[in-house]
Amino acid sequence: MTKDVGQLIGSLLEVKEAWRSFFQEHSSVISTDILLALVHRYSNGNPLSMKQLVAELPHSEAAIKQHLRKLEQKELIVRQPSKLDGRVVHLIPCQSTIEATGRLAWEIRNIFYPPSPGSKK
Repeated sequence: MTKDVGQLIGSLLEVKEAWRSFFQEHSSVISTDILLALVHRYSNGNPLSMKQLVAELPHSEAAIKQHLRKLEQKELIVRQPSKLDGRVVHLIPCQSTIEATGRLAWEIRNIFYPPSPGSKK
């Protein structure tokens, strides 16, 4: 393994620890996948329904539902009826989740591209 690849892997491990710190998720990547998908799609004005989320992620519907319940209990997401079709329920990241994901994105950026000494963060 080259030194560059080793450094990237080290950076990825730092990112993993930063994620776990922000969202107190230590055991599964399913919650991570759910939150990233929900924040990304919601931020682009296209919130996901449960059916869309299951189609988008490589996890079983049962596993996704189990992790969604945990994320709801932690108040990281909410379910919201669609304004266009009341039969559809969208999965919406809470504002605190969106803000934490934004802070985390900056932290990840700084892991891969550390600010030069003397520059402002």
